[in-house]
Amino acid sequence: MRLPGIDDLTLFALNVRLGLGRTKINRELASTITDETANHGLFPAYHNGITVLTDELTVDEDGLHLKGVTVVNGCQSLLALHSNRASLTPELNLLVKAVQLNDSTTLADTITYRSNNQNAVNIRDQRANDPIQRDLQRQVTERYGNELFFAIRRGEQSPGDVEVLENQDAAQLIMAIWLKEPWAAVRKLKLFDEEYRRIFGRGIDAHKLLLAHRLGQMVDERRGDLRASLSTSFASVRFTIVYLTAAVARENDLGATLFDDPGRWLPDKENEVLAKLAELMDHVITELNNYAQAREEAQEADPNASVFDAKIAFKSQGSIRLIEQPTMSLTRALARRIDDFLFDVAPAR
Repeated sequence: MRLPGIDDLTLFALNVRLGLGRTKINRELASTITDETANHGLFPAYHNGITVLTDELTVDEDGLHLKGVTVVNGCQSLLALHSNRASLTPELNLLVKAVQLNDSTTLADTITYRSNNQNAVNIRDQRANDPIQRDLQRQVTERYGNELFFAIRRGEQSPGDVEVLENQDAAQLIMAIWLKEPWAAVRKLKLFDEEYRRIFGRGIDAHKLLLAHRLGQMVDERRGDLRASLSTSFASVRFTIVYLTAAVARENDLGATLFDDPGRWLPDKENEVLAKLAELMDHVITELNNYAQAREEAQEADPNASVFDAKIAFKSQGSIRLIEQPTMSLTRALARRIDDFLFDVAPAR
């Protein structure tokens, strides 16, 4: 089939987007087309095909004939095929859905909208079958099946009336607590892509997932304790709170061991652990509120003072470091004066 209008892009007049450049998916598509060792015959098995609208469709012994064509889904694929046409072989076939409009502009709009607004299968979905995810789900079910289910697929329901930890939430909490990068936890697109192996490394187990889940719940319950400027940016602020709570707990050997090997405490001493971590989180929230208040008051006193915008500050490593410093300094001062200020729950084993 010959499709005019690729060079000047008029073929894609109704498409919701044109070429997106050298994105990761487009590079992989081009690599599949140009790789001489690739099995072009399998192309239809892993490609979704394209959707073409036409004014008139006829079929005879010479083949399929279209009068007037517009591609509404498949622009990236056609551009990749066109750019790498020297590498095409007779074995490379493409699924094509052709729809005759019969002068119906309403139908054209509906097809264009719906063919470009289906739920995309993203990299997180593809990780659902990864052995790491399946093993963690099995671990959580075996050890904490009565209270927690680790969901590795979007929309996956827990077996029975137990709490659910989505693997995306887990990845964000792991990034903040164990990789100690709360500013990176908000970048959801990277968590299951280039950061995946770093996040779900060998050190992550069912015990750490339960601890992460409990800390996530703990901070969510305290959103109302935050100043308005922090509460409105809660999606990013929450990861700095769990990061700093873990950092405060790690100020002594006992707390550091808790985060290295929570299985020594869980599940036997879960309630005691959570009660102490709740105290430390309240300390962190108090200091964050004090920091935000000081910045806001300074801004009111001096219009030329640097603006404190929580939406930006809690996505920046430099800003979070500035927030962390006074919190940790006060933590150490209080620990010197109050014997039981830091984490003090003995392990069960």
